[in-house]
Amino acid sequence: MLKFRVLRTPEDWTVLRPDWDALVSRQASDILSADVTSTFVWADTLWNNHLNRSGMEVIVAERGGHLQALLPYYRTLKTVHFIPCRSIAPVTELYSGRSGFLLAEPRAELIQEMLRRLRTMAGAWDVFVFTFVEGSDSARMMQEVAVQDQLRIEKIASQESPYIRLDNSWDEYFASLPRKFRWNLRNFERKMKAAGQVVHRVFEKGSDLEQFHRAVQQIEKASWKEQAGTSLTANALQEGFHARLMHSAAESGWFSGHVLEFRGEPVSYVWGLLFENIFYDFKESYKSACREFGPGHVLKLSLMQRLFSKGISFYDYMGASDEYKLRWTDKTYVRSTFLLYNETLTAHAAYWAGKIKQVVARRPPIASGAVRAVDENNPL
Repeated sequence: MLKFRVLRTPEDWTVLRPDWDALVSRQASDILSADVTSTFVWADTLWNNHLNRSGMEVIVAERGGHLQALLPYYRTLKTVHFIPCRSIAPVTELYSGRSGFLLAEPRAELIQEMLRRLRTMAGAWDVFVFTFVEGSDSARMMQEVAVQDQLRIEKIASQESPYIRLDNSWDEYFASLPRKFRWNLRNFERKMKAAGQVVHRVFEKGSDLEQFHRAVQQIEKASWKEQAGTSLTANALQEGFHARLMHSAAESGWFSGHVLEFRGEPVSYVWGLLFENIFYDFKESYKSACREFGPGHVLKLSLMQRLFSKGISFYDYMGASDEYKLRWTDKTYVRSTFLLYNETLTAHAAYWAGKIKQVVARRPPIASGAVRAVDENNPL
């Protein structure tokens, strides 16, 4: 029999850290599975940085003293189809990559029972917001549960993200890139090396992380992102999260930071994580003043060769399918976000408000001056 309990203090859920990360590790070897953003370190960093050390709870399922399923969640208010709703969501909804349900085994019954217990043990809520990768085990099992329990679920967003499969040799991969792009990469590399000393510095466990942090800040402030307002230095919440995560990930042996120095100064960086043989490109940028040398491409060229030599399985670009990412790959996965409506009056109101919006959106426009017939049985 499964035993469920809700953990409401950091002392309670911190004890689960080894088992928590073990659940993630079992699922994290494939590009469609849960990733490093489902780990204890990631959730703890979000709790500290985004939730100000409050508001997180963790529901766990155990059998014979062994962890079977786990869901860290937080509460917020969310407007759904103009209706204010009490929302409950995994902490990863604050900021994540390939999230999903954390289970000891890929069994739909575990998700089914977890959702049922959320209704009885997690307090009052109207909608449950969750995200998973299309085609993943989580997606398949959720579909089974939705049919069996007749759940009311609505897809509200999707995002396509690029990734690179590193299963061949570096030479084979490089040869598969578009010819013009290959020429540009080598040209940038030759041009930069001819103009001055080029050094690729790697920062991992035991490295001077503050040196990496200072290099990142310097590059961000001199990048195009600073003027656009999207740089790390322009967002205190994002900057705080990166600073906290960098140290926690390094302690766990997952941090993989890369800086390209040109003529003795940092000109581009890749802020990465290396977890279960997958490299996560969390953040990257370059100094706009060095754009003619393609510093981002030169660093990526060196980084790719390094990852191939280490036998890494995948390069996860994360985020949106930006044009510069798609120069390196034509492979993508899709993350979709859904709403699960609870059996409350507010949830019913939001659900049917959404259905009405769908009907109105599908209705053809009425020509000017036309008279529309009224069907008494269908006032919509």
